Amino acid sequence: MLVQSEVEVEAQILRKGRSVVVTTVEFRLKDSKKLCYTSRATFYIMPVASL
Repeated sequence: MLVQSEVEVEAQILRKGRSVVVTTVEFRLKDSKKLCYTSRATFYIMPVASL
């Protein structure tokens, strides 16, 4: 069964620190606004080497 429907994607930064950024992404059906999928990611910010 193939269902074709459009989704809306919303991303937010939950926390931004000196070396870590935490984000969340939500995917919702465009017609009903029903939540399909949610994801969180943590990113480590590498310090810049001073040469």
